[in-house]
Amino acid sequence: MGERYRQLARRIIGFHAPVRSSRAKFKLGQDERDDVFADITRALEEQGPRELLQWMERCNPGVRPADQPVPIGG
Repeated sequence: MGERYRQLARRIIGFHAPVRSSRAKFKLGQDERDDVFADITRALEEQGPRELLQWMERCNPGVRPADQPVPIGG
């Protein structure tokens, strides 16, 4: 790989670092347009997995599929 590689390789050091914490994030349709969210949930209703659909509905309260009417006063 040449002289540059040998020069860079001399400056690489190995180390161990303990993981002190981690945080998971899940993308469950929170930023989707209503029509896109409706397409996703419709497909999940037809093909599953059902558990993913339930999580998406739980994490997006108040979001209705595009073909579901808005209740009066809502």
